[in-house]
Amino acid sequence: MVGIGNNILKITKIIDRLFISFSKVVVTIAGVILMGVTLMINSGVLIRTLTDWTIVFVEEWAALALIPMSYLVFGYVLRCDRHLKMDLVVRSVPNRIKGVLAIFSGTFGLVVTWFILKSAYNSLMYTWTRNVASSGPMRTPLWIPNIFVMIGVSLLAADMVLFLLNHIIHILSGKKSFHFDDVKDEEVTVENIKGEATCK
Repeated sequence: MVGIGNNILKITKIIDRLFISFSKVVVTIAGVILMGVTLMINSGVLIRTLTDWTIVFVEEWAALALIPMSYLVFGYVLRCDRHLKMDLVVRSVPNRIKGVLAIFSGTFGLVVTWFILKSAYNSLMYTWTRNVASSGPMRTPLWIPNIFVMIGVSLLAADMVLFLLNHIIHILSGKKSFHFDDVKDEEVTVENIKGEATCK
């Protein structure tokens, strides 16, 4: 039984590291897109001020860039416990009740995420098969932003499953198996598992 438990622990650590890596990669991509959009908008304003020229793609691509910047970070924000939340009542209840409430909200969130994922897939297939383009002057293919939605929501769904497993394990054993900043214990913390931290 101890050997099986150790093997399961090793598997969970591998899965956790894998999804931490995915989260860091997609957050880096979102950050690069944000820097690119900032540079693009500032350049467009400067050129328009100095020359009276208008760069037609700036407005369209800046608007479309909001999609990957928003969706790619969902899983990372869940891991770092940075979602906007109202915890005035929850803060005063015992930790075990907090865990039960987290499982309830996580289950509900996973169901909602499943419907969003299904809708994102249908939208991606529709825009891909019909070559749907934006209505702006650049006629940007809409499967491009839709694929970012699909990636972001898929990673969120996977992280939601790990979030639920983490809280179930925490309630049963008092320990956590995955890096989520909303669950704390004395033995295993985000900072002391081989020096790895997800939210620094």
